[in-house]
Amino acid sequence: MTPNPPRRSSSTLAPDMMLLSAALVWGSTFSLVKQSLGHTTPFMFLTLRFALALAIITMPIVWRGLM
Repeated sequence: MTPNPPRRSSSTLAPDMMLLSAALVWGSTFSLVKQSLGHTTPFMFLTLRFALALAIITMPIVWRGLM
């Protein structure tokens, strides 16, 4: 007789799903990054990438300040 495997509670399932989704997004962008680097220099690619991230992160702060 084999013992039943322990059940996973919902409190541990959510972090696992978040980690899995982060890994899928990160892994799926690999080919996009590889193709992008074929068209531009690494410095320009990183500059645009971090500028876009900065704009996305500061947008709610600026929006809240305007309201």
